[in-house]
Order: sequence, then structure tokens, then C-alpha cells
Amino acid sequence: VQQYQEFPDQNQFHDRIHSVRETFVGIIPLLQRVVFYFVLGSFLLTTSVLFYGFFYLIVMPSHAATEQLYFDYTCSEINTLDVCNVTSMDQCQTSCSPTATVDIFARHSNWDAYIENIQPAPKSEKRILKVRQHYFLELKLQLPESNINKELGMFGVTIELQTKDRKAVAKSVRSARIPHESDWIGNVRKFTLLAPLIVGALTESRTVIVPAFRHFVEHKDFPLQHIVVTLESQGSSWRSDVPVEVIGGQLSIGKE
Repeated sequence: VQQYQEFPDQNQFHDRIHSVRETFVGIIPLLQRVVFYFVLGSFLLTTSVLFYGFFYLIVMPSHAATEQLYFDYTCSEINTLDVCNVTSMDQCQTSCSPTATVDIFARHSNWDAYIENIQPAPKSEKRILKVRQHYFLELKLQLPESNINKELGMFGVTIELQTKDRKAVAKSVRSARIPHESDWIGNVRKFTLLAPLIVGALTESRTVIVPAFRHFVEHKDFPLQHIVVTLESQGSSWRSDVPVEVIGGQLSIGKE
């Protein structure tokens, strides 16, 4: 019995060879396109970031100093001294308001040493700010959404600028309060952020920005070193004896 092996038609065979060859050759242009678009995208992204950073540095004011604020609620001796420097002597005998003191010369933040060689060397011995340069001072206060803060309403923020020997050179008094929010809007917002709140990624607090000074000019003979921030809840509030609750804060000094 003769067995015959079936071979494909010659035209079909050439067509298959041609299709395989076209498929193999077509991979190279595809890879070239992928590499081209990858390089182009990387170039555009890098250029956009560089332009954004360039215009940000031009438009946005630069920060000369940024310090954390730690408010003292304990009526300590240092707190009482700072309040007396800000308020009158008659009031400082009975008043004990939350106070935060910032030393822009110091590398450490709000702690005192009782023996030598514990505190680090200061950033500068003469001045941090540039003479005759205009600066702005801005506070960011983080207020918990507590019933006390909501019922307290408006509170005063006193910012006093002092030299190395505690000589007052400028003073600013501002009013602030926790942002008003109706109950149903607050409930919707908290429901939207329920997952981050439960895991602790967010806290039930609001940030209040207090513009303290604009166009403050550094004096040649009286360089700024100490900044005293005092929170006052006295006034017409029915809970004037209860201080405002602040979790933390930040002081920013920048060029105008």
C-alpha cells in the first residue's frame, strides 16, 4: 500500500512564510514606538516638574524659618514670665493663658537644660533674618473639633516679637475660631472620611491659619530672636475661664 504524505499547496506555504516574516519584522517597529513614547513621556514629565518648581520658587514666598509651636497649659514659671512680657503686670498675676515661645536661634525646641553642654550650639550668634528685608509671619493652629472649642467661639491670638534680651519690638493681636460647620455637613464629611478616621490616618481636628505680620522689617540693632504666642479666651464668652484647646501649631517666617 503506498502512503502519500500530504504537503500544503506551494502558494499557501509561501503565504505562511511571508506572514511569519512580516510578524517578526513588525515587532521591531513596535518596540521602537514603545521606546520613543517612553522617552517622550519621561522628557515631558521632567520638563513639567522643572517648570513647576521654577515658577513655584518665583511666585511663592520663600521661608526663612519654620518652627513648631508647643503650648504650655501648666502655668509654669516660664509660661507666666512670657505672659507678663506680653500683658500688663496686673493681669499677669492672675492670668495664665496657653503660651508658646519660639527661639529662632536655637536648634532645639521648647526644652531647658539644667547643666551645661546639653543644649546644642545655636544656629547663629547674631541674627537669622536679613537686615532691611521684609518678612511675613504666619501661624497654623491645629484645633480639635471638641465641644469646648465649638462653644468657645472666638479667641484671641497675641504674637509678640522680642530680641535676645527680651525687648519687645512688635506686637500683633488677631482673632480666630474653629471653622464653622453645620451638624449635617459635619456628619457627611466625617462619614466620607470614616475609614481614615477609624484607622487613625486622620484626626478630628481643623487647621486655622492666622496671618500675624506682613512686611515686618528686620532691624539692624534689634535682631529678632524670640517669638511669644499667647492664646486668650477672655471676653464676652460664657466660658472665658476655659482656654482654647490646641493640639499643635507651626510658625512660618518668609520673605515678602
